[in-house]
Amino acid sequence: KQENKTRHGERRANGKHDSDRTAVTSKSWGNKRKVQSETSTEHNVERPQTTGSLRTATKSKPRGGCFNCGKDHWLSECPDIDEAEKEAILAKRGSKKQSEKRFKVKRVNPRTKTQGRVRSTATLNAKLDLPYCADSGSDWNIISHNHVKELQALDCDVEVVELDRPVELEAVGGAVLTATHGVDVYLCLNTAAGPVRCQDPKRCLVVESDDEELIVGRVLLAELGIDVDRELEQLAARNLNDDDEFGDSIGIPMREDTLDEDVAIVINGMVVDCVERGIVSPGTEEDRLRNILTSFKGWRLALGDDPPARVPPLRIRLKPDAKPFKCKVRQYSPEKSEFLAKFNAELVRLGWVIENKESRWACATLPVRKPNSNEFRQANDYRPANSMTEGIAGVMPSLQVRLEECNGKEFYAIFDFIKSFWQLPLHKASQEILPYMTDRGIFTPTRVPQGCTDAALHFQSTEEEVLKEYLHECVLVWIDDLLAYANTVVELMDVIEAILKRLDE
Repeated sequence: KQENKTRHGERRANGKHDSDRTAVTSKSWGNKRKVQSETSTEHNVERPQTTGSLRTATKSKPRGGCFNCGKDHWLSECPDIDEAEKEAILAKRGSKKQSEKRFKVKRVNPRTKTQGRVRSTATLNAKLDLPYCADSGSDWNIISHNHVKELQALDCDVEVVELDRPVELEAVGGAVLTATHGVDVYLCLNTAAGPVRCQDPKRCLVVESDDEELIVGRVLLAELGIDVDRELEQLAARNLNDDDEFGDSIGIPMREDTLDEDVAIVINGMVVDCVERGIVSPGTEEDRLRNILTSFKGWRLALGDDPPARVPPLRIRLKPDAKPFKCKVRQYSPEKSEFLAKFNAELVRLGWVIENKESRWACATLPVRKPNSNEFRQANDYRPANSMTEGIAGVMPSLQVRLEECNGKEFYAIFDFIKSFWQLPLHKASQEILPYMTDRGIFTPTRVPQGCTDAALHFQSTEEEVLKEYLHECVLVWIDDLLAYANTVVELMDVIEAILKRLDE
């Protein structure tokens, strides 16, 4: 017992790493070792003599090598420098460590999931997946040196380049990081709506940091069409519930050839608003705009049991080694369970999904509470199925470049699709891959569900194909948003009429 106590005391006295001491001097005193610290009292520890029955303990070695020469021994044993130099090195590292503790680059908890939300990932050069943070407060994309090493181990073509001049970055807390090198990588941001692939390599600054995340800066976000300030303005100006409810049948034409009365009222309100703003003149221009808008039968205040759009369906291709995936049944609270039951009963009624009791595939359903509300929306975790499918070799356009095409135009019109992905058909052969499971059954979608592989790219390419004769001339397509532009109001009405006729087809 006495021997064990002595060894325990020895570990307490000598167990600290060199980097954790402010100043340490070590000197051999026969069977004793004297350890001094500027912030602690002196400790004298008796080393017991080992007997033949006890094996001599092997002294541990530093994981990163000596702080001075990098060799396989502790700094205190380094023969190349004296005690004063050792103390100076330890003091310098101690102050650096305290600085790192005070100023962390991280902004989120390092766990994979935070508060029930799965963190988004970015794929670098189709080799390495990293969690990313969309940071509109940063002008640069930022990656840690350790992640660059990981990427280089997977892709030998990755090269770190020296910057023309160092770039100083201010981290959270006021700490200043200096980047002297950068790396160019192909980025693919994996979002809930599908992957967003950048056309050309993007420069990332390399910093010495233990941050797990890739920082996606403001410039790249702008290229992808993400303006946080603008989106907040739009969010504040609209009703948060206007695009998520099936709810009432008001405004759902149910495949009729005539406009619903409520839809006609809304259209007339838009025309009156254009007149009051001075965009169109009362009389001839006003009547023409009203005739153009009322002749289009695709207006909806909410999406009903309309048939899918007459476009090629999305077909998903499985990888050769793909095997059916079936999640475990999840337990939901009574509130969430009731929501899922009503929501999916409505989807079945509309014909968007069918109940499938023989499915070999099933991904988990995740009820998510809407912001500032007690209501839920349904999300499906398609990550297991997506990992076994081959993505479309397509690219998202650069919104920043496309916006240059309409620069200087005088008149604009914006169109927004309601529940856009649900309007597109899903190929019969692909429906079996995307069923989802609730606590009451398994449902197979007949339309393109949000979150599946290539949903966003498929919608983008489909819209571009439908409106290809107007692209780069008078129409800009960005997933489920259309922007029409022209030099005069007469030209704009011509463009609106052409777009609506094409969409009606």
